[in-house]
Amino acid sequence: MVGWSSLLDYLFLPMINVLLAKIYLSALFPEVPPWVWVVTFVAILTAANLKSVNLVANFNTLFVLVQISIMVVFVILVVQGLHKGEGGVPSGRCSRLSARMRI
Repeated sequence: MVGWSSLLDYLFLPMINVLLAKIYLSALFPEVPPWVWVVTFVAILTAANLKSVNLVANFNTLFVLVQISIMVVFVILVVQGLHKGEGGVPSGRCSRLSARMRI
């Protein structure tokens, strides 16, 4: 069972990382067609895989860290926007949240 889960991890994790990177970059740069991001990241991962498997593992880690950092920045910006009264929430409505969190 461990062998199958390891095989699925090696097969699906790079594909998931490429698709998540495409989603994020398509949102940031909507004028670029989504397939360009997929082809670019697949080419980078394929070239890295031909070079070394350890390099691919490092790329996957890098992709995950970049995706997590983008999500953290997004959450911080949303919370700051809610504190300023943007997004349909009056600025006084988040006063209890503001008292507990100093951003």
